[in-house]
Amino acid sequence: LAYTSIGPRISMSKLLTQRDQFTASALYEWRNYVTSPTSNGNALTVNAVLTHALDSTSNIALLGGYENVTQQITYNSYQDVSVGLGVYKELPHGITAQLQGSARFAGFDDVNPITLSTRQDQNLTGSITLTKRDWNLYGFAPSLTYTYTRNFSNITLFDFESHNFDFTLTQNF
Repeated sequence: LAYTSIGPRISMSKLLTQRDQFTASALYEWRNYVTSPTSNGNALTVNAVLTHALDSTSNIALLGGYENVTQQITYNSYQDVSVGLGVYKELPHGITAQLQGSARFAGFDDVNPITLSTRQDQNLTGSITLTKRDWNLYGFAPSLTYTYTRNFSNITLFDFESHNFDFTLTQNF
């Protein structure tokens, strides 16, 4: 479902050492779903990343997050916690590789009236992105991403597996 939102965001970045950087952000939104007003509500999203440079061509990152989403229909409201690990490496021949894996654990607030249970999800996601940084297409570099997602849920409708390929053009600003 698509929504519009408004709300404050705060973010920070702190260089801890020559090789370590900490970034964090918090966003509070008031959400408005035009086609589904009962989904209207608010969301608090907090994320943090600790990045460690291994050398001038590679780094690793630890990721963490928290989200609290409230909707008018209480069985769609939830809280989740996520953790992840990312690796970035500049390879020969102008190729950059990024690998990322994450786990997300979500608990919903109320009993679903159709399934008569409170939804619990565990989501595992892994992705790899290859960018050909030395190709220039009108100032942009081509990038290909493969993402695998496995969502485990106690409600069968939300238990799924997906594979996704994305081709994008990217630019460093």
